[in-house]
Amino acid sequence: MLAKKPDFVYWTGYFQEGGLIARQLRQAGYKGSIMVGDGSVSPKLIEIAGDEAAEGLYATMTQTPDTLEGAEGWIEAYKKKYAAEPGPYSNQAYDAVRLAAEAVTKAGATDGDKVIAALEAIDGFSMFSGPLKFTPEHTLANGGFQILVVKGDKFALQDALR
Repeated sequence: MLAKKPDFVYWTGYFQEGGLIARQLRQAGYKGSIMVGDGSVSPKLIEIAGDEAAEGLYATMTQTPDTLEGAEGWIEAYKKKYAAEPGPYSNQAYDAVRLAAEAVTKAGATDGDKVIAALEAIDGFSMFSGPLKFTPEHTLANGGFQILVVKGDKFALQDALR
């Protein structure tokens, strides 16, 4: 790969390999930008890569608890209840359970067809990432992705892509 002299390397796997790739690329003298996908957004990537190799590394990720405006109270409640920091998908899991409960409530039953119809009818359900709406193809109307960058020992918001 280095023989091709890329300006940019994008790894879409998990943090275990992502940390090794970042470290080995830097050890081999690679000076270009490195970006990882959401499966690599973990403090473990920084630990595996080492601080120097991880610094400035970019990541694509949906909104994480620490990049959400107004989530401070939710984060504190989470830490109090679970004695741990929320992970990068904690807010999504929370919203998914709330959405499922909303669909079952609106459907008035747990029948699959009724729940699907209730989900299809949802328009503007309040979630951390903003109001939820599905397209006719059953995908999210809004992507909600952002760019993070490693600063020190954590991933920080670089660009909210708004």
